[in-house]
Amino acid sequence: MFPTTDFTENVLGIKDRNIKFDENLPFETKKIKDERAAVYHAKLESQETHCVNCGFEGSLIKYGTKTCRLKLPNVTATRQPVYLELKKQRYLCKQCRTTFMAETEVVAAHCSITRPVHWAITLDARTNISLKTIAQPYHISSASV
Repeated sequence: MFPTTDFTENVLGIKDRNIKFDENLPFETKKIKDERAAVYHAKLESQETHCVNCGFEGSLIKYGTKTCRLKLPNVTATRQPVYLELKKQRYLCKQCRTTFMAETEVVAAHCSITRPVHWAITLDARTNISLKTIAQPYHISSASV
C-alpha cells in the first residue's frame, strides 16, 4: 500500500498546496547516478491569471509540462538519496507570445536543489570541513556546495 498524499507531504516537509502527488505512483525506487534512490512523483499546477512578462490578465493558456528532478533532504535511515520528479505546468501568454512555468517556494527558479537542502548545506558549511565532505551526504557535487 502506498502512503497517502497528506502523509507524503508531511514526510517530505512540503507545504505548497499547488503540488499534488500522483495517487497512482507517488513513490518508487530507481537507480540514479549508480545509486538506489527514492523518487516521489508530483505535479505543480498553480492558478495563474496574469502573465509574468506583460501582466495582461486572462490571456494565458496551458502549454504543456516540464518534468524536473529536484534533490530533497534524506528522509530514510539508510541515507539513500531522495528526489522529487515534479511536472511543472507551462503557460503561454496569447498577448505577448511568451511562455513561463509555474513556480513554487520549495525550489528557486532554474534550480534543482530544494531550499531545505540549501539550508542544510549552509549550516554544514559554517563548520571547518571540506566541500567534498559536505557534499557526500547530500549526494551532490562539491561544486554545488
